[in-house]
Amino acid sequence: MVSVHPDCTLELDPGERVSFLGLRLLRPPEVLAYLEERILRRMVFLRDAAPGPGRTVAANLFLKNRISVNGHLVKSGLAERAPQARG
Repeated sequence: MVSVHPDCTLELDPGERVSFLGLRLLRPPEVLAYLEERILRRMVFLRDAAPGPGRTVAANLFLKNRISVNGHLVKSGLAERAPQARG
């Protein structure tokens, strides 16, 4: 991961921007601080990637040791699962 943007999207090496799939961020300033302190410059893996808003991809993010970044944000109270659209 190369950088964290103020809207809590992540920029990966090839210039791809990634947001968190299925999450609503409750405290964006704290999420931003967490990402900058703990995740920045670490290798992340994307799972279940789907087109997001604009040129962003929404995905579940995992660290090399298989820790779910999305899951950690929910467990720590920084995010909650977004309600799914019914079709």
